[in-house]
Amino acid sequence: MPEFLSPSVSAALALLSPQGGSCFPADARDQNAMRITKSESPTEWFLRVGEMLGNPKLAVLHDHIAMVGSAIWTADSLHSLCLQAICLKEGSIEELLGARLPVTDDAVQYFRLDMHPHALGSLYNEPIPHIHSRPNGVPRFPFRTADTKTLIPDFIAFLFQNYAYEKWESWVEAVWKDNTGYPIDEDPIETIKEAFRDSQTLVLINTFEKELIKLKGYMTRATFDASHDFLPLPENLELLSL
Repeated sequence: MPEFLSPSVSAALALLSPQGGSCFPADARDQNAMRITKSESPTEWFLRVGEMLGNPKLAVLHDHIAMVGSAIWTADSLHSLCLQAICLKEGSIEELLGARLPVTDDAVQYFRLDMHPHALGSLYNEPIPHIHSRPNGVPRFPFRTADTKTLIPDFIAFLFQNYAYEKWESWVEAVWKDNTGYPIDEDPIETIKEAFRDSQTLVLINTFEKELIKLKGYMTRATFDASHDFLPLPENLELLSL
């Protein structure tokens, strides 16, 4: 089975697991202090967190993506989770750290995945789990996953799909090839990719339905396999979210 997205991602998943210390990077234990404040921009927040870590490169998952976070596990479920990420639309995290990247609001995007079923807020105001796209407050977007055990890798895959698409697509192709074994001249994956680029909706639906169903299933299984010994979310949380 191909590695999940990158060695850095695999290391992050291992550290966030119940047996791995439950935080990423390994020294990011004071998550309250690392939480972004109302007065900080995403760039200011990440530079401060980098100073706290001593080596901010420990938080880097990809040239354009860095993340810190922690999970609290009980004996049988995920009790709570907070993952904070900074994603760059241009330039690199290394350039940002070296102050060689002109920082504008358009170039930097902050995300936070929150799962706090014991801090509900107002009636149906905080979906469980949800994503913030700005440091504080609204909007909060519900974040749904195919399996409750894959919440963490699904969030990281979401970051890669949007800010490191080529890397994400390469992983998808590797998962496909690992599960199919087509001869090179018979493999439909390039035709499928071209049909997406050309918006050939009917071709994809009518000609490649079975292949697309298989591909999505392979990706779901690969994500589940990357989830180490992650535990599921508590039962019946769907009652508390719309």
